Amino acid sequence: AISASRLERGRAAARQYASELAAIEQKYGVDRRAVLGIWGMESNFGKMKGSMSVFCSLATLAYSGSRKAYGYEQMIAAFKILKTGIVKPDSFTGSWAAALGHTQFIPSSYVSYAVDWNADGKKDIWNSRQDALSSTANYLAKAGWKNDRPWGWEVILPKDFNIALIGRGHWKTVAEWQKLGVKRADGQKFGSPTADAFVMVPQGVNGPRFLVTKNFMAIMDYNLSHSYALAVG
Repeated sequence: AISASRLERGRAAARQYASELAAIEQKYGVDRRAVLGIWGMESNFGKMKGSMSVFCSLATLAYSGSRKAYGYEQMIAAFKILKTGIVKPDSFTGSWAAALGHTQFIPSSYVSYAVDWNADGKKDIWNSRQDALSSTANYLAKAGWKNDRPWGWEVILPKDFNIALIGRGHWKTVAEWQKLGVKRADGQKFGSPTADAFVMVPQGVNGPRFLVTKNFMAIMDYNLSHSYALAVG
């Protein structure tokens, strides 16, 4: 997911859109890099927004498989979007699961979190980069993102670390984890001593170890996947 070319596209976008990203960060209190990370993961910075009929996708999901409830819920939200006139039925396109626009909002997320950043009277996450990125920042803010801490850090655990403390059932402050011997893998200082965090080992105790804050959970609110949230981070 994090290819060299995607990273370079992200860096180029950060430079090209620096002023608008700064304004979005200032308004919503969400790190612009997290917004860029989601944009990169979801559509490769607008290159792959999806070309499938939203209603065909949702009808299929509502009819068969294990996501019928999701399909029905999202179909109702899609009709609400259509009613606004922002899109016409024949151009209402998205992914196979009806994810929409630059940052691949599902229809219910559009209804709840989309904003009209450029004040043209339309919440256009398909054709307006500014609307899409500000809507994503709004989503993360509502999901609990706080800009006084990062999403997390790769860490080194001490040899005598109690592995029973691993997992999201064991939140402690960063300062408390430090007292238990947890250190940043890059040797730098943590900062954010009062931020709550938990230890995560997505590939098992012998793989990379991470100390992640509630900002990580805000990213997972966007997509319920450890791998996804790590890639964004």
